[in-house]
Amino acid sequence: MQTVETRYHGPTNTRGARISATSSDGVRVFVPYDHSLEDRDRHAEAVHALRKKLGWWKDLSLTMRLAGSSKHGYIWCFDKQLSDPSFEYWILA
Repeated sequence: MQTVETRYHGPTNTRGARISATSSDGVRVFVPYDHSLEDRDRHAEAVHALRKKLGWWKDLSLTMRLAGSSKHGYIWCFDKQLSDPSFEYWILA
């Protein structure tokens, strides 16, 4: 199982607002804050970008699940087996 934590980063004088996604191995990506999306979907986009960077998108058997929220964002899990179908957020292929 792999885990990813997403966080919101507010705008600064030199950068706009963004969302980061960090894997349990410490690999991180940043994506621009998309105002047209709902909050959870913004964070899911960051996870999708990280999944592409790490090559996880090639493994279609990995299911992405939202595990819950943290103080700064969300925690996501990737697993090959889905023990509780009601817990699934969506599958990114």
